[in-house]
Amino acid sequence: LLTSAKRALEKIIKENDNHETNSQKKIRNYAEEGLLSIEQLERDLEDSEQSD
Repeated sequence: LLTSAKRALEKIIKENDNHETNSQKKIRNYAEEGLLSIEQLERDLEDSEQSD
């Protein structure tokens, strides 16, 4: 599930890269924030599994 979400966000980032409209910049920024959140969640899950 997380991998699918990451791929979708990466695709959105790539599709909206180097575009100049404000809406495309916002879309890219939101996608980047989502990707960072997923990566943080993955790290948290790994840490949690190691603690168990």
